[in-house]
Amino acid sequence: VTLPDALPFPLSGASAVWDDVDSVAYVIGGSAPGGEILRFDPSAPSGSRVTVLPDAFPYSRLHSGVVWDDARHVAYIFGGSDVGRLDEIVEFNPRRPSGQPLVLLGDRLPTGRSSCASLWSTAEGVAYILGGDDSVGRHQLVRFDPNYPAGERIDVIATISDPMSLAIGVFDPVAKLPMFLGGFLSTSEGLDTILTFDWR
Repeated sequence: VTLPDALPFPLSGASAVWDDVDSVAYVIGGSAPGGEILRFDPSAPSGSRVTVLPDAFPYSRLHSGVVWDDARHVAYIFGGSDVGRLDEIVEFNPRRPSGQPLVLLGDRLPTGRSSCASLWSTAEGVAYILGGDDSVGRHQLVRFDPNYPAGERIDVIATISDPMSLAIGVFDPVAKLPMFLGGFLSTSEGLDTILTFDWR
């Protein structure tokens, strides 16, 4: 079923999160020409469900990893690319006043990367970021723990043998396990693997 609502411009390479407080989705980054962030409210009247937020990134941000922290009710945005790969970690809090929702954190990814998979572990209250499209990041499993002091939140916890990008990250709330599905090798060969690990 195609909804009567439409995006305000063609969009690809974006990421999205679900805001569990306001029950809306935020579409972040991608090929949005001005770095816009979109809000999709499924409870709004038909034809008015998509709005462009007044706050935006200063540039387009393609293929970022994005997770939603369900304890703090904020999103974390990992890396991405504009004219080059970004190592930035940005916190997005839609309930801050205009001009303040986006905050660049002091922590950085080990290298600039885009096309990384990300997920939020509700069991631990941390994010995991896997792979990416740079020569170092595509071999790394990285943990981001917002409970740690600024500057100490990023940790490379494992090195994977196969270089991976564009995998899908999900968290199994029953088994309490993170899982990464599919993706691409550096040769652009598609993967059929499912990776998991027991953080306990």
